[in-house]
Amino acid sequence: PTATPSVRPAARPAAPQLAPRPEPARGRHAVPTAIGPYDDPLPDGHVVVVGIHYPPEPIGVAPHTAGIAEHLALRAASVTVVSGQPHYPAWRVDPRYRGHHRLVESPPDGAGPTVLRLSHHVPSRRRTQRTTSGARYELSFARRVVSARLPHRPDVVVGVTPNPGGAAAAALLARRHGVPLVLVVHDL
Repeated sequence: PTATPSVRPAARPAAPQLAPRPEPARGRHAVPTAIGPYDDPLPDGHVVVVGIHYPPEPIGVAPHTAGIAEHLALRAASVTVVSGQPHYPAWRVDPRYRGHHRLVESPPDGAGPTVLRLSHHVPSRRRTQRTTSGARYELSFARRVVSARLPHRPDVVVGVTPNPGGAAAAALLARRHGVPLVLVVHDL
């Protein structure tokens, strides 16, 4: 009779030890910080988020864009949000933002995204979005984004839709700087 060699199962590798996670964001737009073993993808990087809607707009894509930006701000050296003037859902520019062509909003404690607000055309009524006024809305924002001076050269650009003009502008920024582009699609 032939002896059967003893086979031992291979030892399981130890689970990787992760660095302690930063404190989770607090507030209305908090996003969970547990994203897996790649916790700090851009510790020295600069992220630009492009989206026409951002708080204080209370509904629509604005809260989602804020959540993305605040989440990235926990993991990158800096996050700059390039956004339009608050106008949704009323389709009128918020009075606090009228008369400003470029406005920079810095986080009060220095931790969080910096918001660069750019003026753009706002149609007087929602249904005009499908007309020439709607095209002007898209193109005016895209033109302002592409020509904006950014505080840092980005290492990645994130474009947030449903605004196709903003997505196209994000793609142009990413191409100009030779960096990756991430598109987040909402409200198809």
